[in-house]
Amino acid sequence: MRIAPILLAVGLVACSSSDFTIAPPQGSDTGTGTADVATDSGAGVDAGGDAVADALDAVVLDGGGSCGEPVKPATTTVYVDAAAAAGGNGSAACPFRTLAEAAGAPNGAGPRTVLIRAGTYPEVVPIKVRSAEVYRADGSGAVKVVGKGTTPCAASSGDSCTFQLDANSKLDGLTIEGGSVANGVVASGGTAAPQPSLVNTTVRSMLKDGVVVLGVGAKFGPNTHIDGNAYSGVMVRNGRVDVTGIGNTFDGNKGGTYIGATYVSGSGIHVLKGASLFVDGGATANNNHTGVFFDAGGAGGVQTLSQLTATGNRSMGVFIAKGWQVTLRKCTLNKNTLYGLSVSYDSTTLLDIGGADMGNNVFGLASAKNGKAGLFLCRSPKTGSQQANGCSFGSCPPTQAAVANCDAVPAAYVDVAYSPDITGGESVDPLALPSPCGS
Repeated sequence: MRIAPILLAVGLVACSSSDFTIAPPQGSDTGTGTADVATDSGAGVDAGGDAVADALDAVVLDGGGSCGEPVKPATTTVYVDAAAAAGGNGSAACPFRTLAEAAGAPNGAGPRTVLIRAGTYPEVVPIKVRSAEVYRADGSGAVKVVGKGTTPCAASSGDSCTFQLDANSKLDGLTIEGGSVANGVVASGGTAAPQPSLVNTTVRSMLKDGVVVLGVGAKFGPNTHIDGNAYSGVMVRNGRVDVTGIGNTFDGNKGGTYIGATYVSGSGIHVLKGASLFVDGGATANNNHTGVFFDAGGAGGVQTLSQLTATGNRSMGVFIAKGWQVTLRKCTLNKNTLYGLSVSYDSTTLLDIGGADMGNNVFGLASAKNGKAGLFLCRSPKTGSQQANGCSFGSCPPTQAAVANCDAVPAAYVDVAYSPDITGGESVDPLALPSPCGS
């Protein structure tokens, strides 16, 4: 390390250049013909040897040159590199080493991008991504973030998490994996701002849900993968979830079991009362219970599932509790252990799988079917009242058979199984003949 001499003299009359030499600027040629390439850590040194942090110390840096401007509230780009030296200031020359440092840096109201170098980031506290912030992989390679703490993530969730997203924030190009936290992401934005979003991002192997959605909701896609978590992939507690674009998966989530007397959901996407879901492209496969589960209580407005593939789930492709209004278009709900689609009716339930506007959904084919039924209708509507125009089943016309109650399972495969609504009078064969009819 070179320390530029600072001369303090009283009554100095004159001197010549031969009396002293001036050290070259740090980072320049030292006079040997070789450039100084030492890495600048950005840390000040004690120039006076007095162990006191003062203005003199602040202007003397170890060899390699200045770190550049530290992060200020108006800074638009912050840099993070797990391999960087400690003590960085978030600049390109001296990046932060952890995401927690970036999350703690001062920030104004304007947009900011946190660019993250390839590497593994073991984070011990929740990383709060503030409004108008984007945490983005910089393209140098895989960025893996592992939550190592147990600090509660959001007051309304209570569980620990790796990331907490404010409204109008984004994660882009990250892999959020395992660790000791309960949930990978908690989207906890307010109720009047744009949804936070995940794009090109994977959330996997969490101890509970991959993503918990609160507040205004969340957006997923393209290329968002929320797979292999211990409970559900996405738990939508409030707000609206939008799944759009190509390559989105909600696969292999492992709940759907009891822990003691407590039932743990195990769906790709689980939507609670009052929340909302829109899907236009994606797959939810091989979950331990259901691909998409609309829980008891319903919600205002129509929920839309379009171009969704739900296959290989241990129970159902899609389950709709009473009170929901759901439209399905161009969905493939096939090869699930029990049913492709199961619906529980009351006077407020509305199911649109194809009317004047063709549904074009697949609930089974002649050569490949769900385990017990393409459709299961609990407390089914009147004879021939449920339309499914443009939809495919295992046979044409679809076979239909009643079961004893809503908990009963057909003894053998049938295209449409139903438990009649006896309060409104017995009815048979609730599905109208699809037009066109094909398999």
